[in-house]
Amino acid sequence: MSFSLKRFLRKSYAFRSIYWLGVLNWFDLAVKLGPVPQTPGQKKRIAFVKMDGIGDYVIWSAVFRDLDRIYPSETFERILIGNDRFQELAEGETTFDERLFVNLDRFAISPLYRFRTMKQIRSLGADIIVNARSARDLLWSDSMVRCSAAFEKIGSEGAGNLMGPIQARLTRRWYTNLRPAPVVGEHELKSNLNFLGLDGNTLSFPDPTESRTGVPAAGQPYAVYFLGSQINEKRWPVRNFALAADIISKRHGLETVICGGPEDKPLADAFSKASSLDVIDLTGNSLVELSALLEYASLVVSNDTGAAHIAALELTPTVVIAAGNQVGR
Repeated sequence: MSFSLKRFLRKSYAFRSIYWLGVLNWFDLAVKLGPVPQTPGQKKRIAFVKMDGIGDYVIWSAVFRDLDRIYPSETFERILIGNDRFQELAEGETTFDERLFVNLDRFAISPLYRFRTMKQIRSLGADIIVNARSARDLLWSDSMVRCSAAFEKIGSEGAGNLMGPIQARLTRRWYTNLRPAPVVGEHELKSNLNFLGLDGNTLSFPDPTESRTGVPAAGQPYAVYFLGSQINEKRWPVRNFALAADIISKRHGLETVICGGPEDKPLADAFSKASSLDVIDLTGNSLVELSALLEYASLVVSNDTGAAHIAALELTPTVVIAAGNQVGR
């Protein structure tokens, strides 16, 4: 039942709307109509909702220094309400005083889990809540903003919102301040700065060839291939990755390393069979280990997924095999 429900929620905006209206909305209302928590303290509490993927969090982390300036710790207690997929990366981040991580599938499928999570969000007692996602949605981020007890609720008009026009009109009412949507084709780093009220056009991109530290002295230069993606349509065929790796290895003398989550192990096995190279299979490594590995890579070749964003933040030369959506971002 849950697998089927998850599939329909992912594929159909109309089904999402019906399911939310008939089931989830009642649990949300039970929280929203509950008491407003009292949080004694001299500082304002500001909560940032970030419910998109690992790569989006990594890009967003580039503006944390700006968050420190705009919402200084002397005046604000900063709270992160985040997707549990990037929990490992966010746990050690010093920008936030508190963190609450949410499993998005359970949040949409299990009304009781949703109810408990919404109560936690409301009990944070935030004065301000910010939906930091570029693409708004009905079931997740927007509903969290709605159930918060914050008096100021900030979001974006959104680009590529994950809902239909009627849902978009409804959810607009849940905000006190909706800022302009990102410009189509604008880089995500610029969009994040513009959302904060800063001038994203002042952003300059460093030259990776001048900024990189290079491979460890005792190591061999290597290329990393990231074969997986949560969305099947974003996956370049494994045989194409293998062919590219063979050519790159012969021309540039780079070792071949495969990375990904545990679920990508079958893709790594298929790559090893399709390639004539000695492949180093590191699928299943942690996000922290992956970051360190990408920092010293000579090249990363990846589907449009979190690994590419991490590599870009490390200033590692990166090629993304994109399916054609969100070009420029």
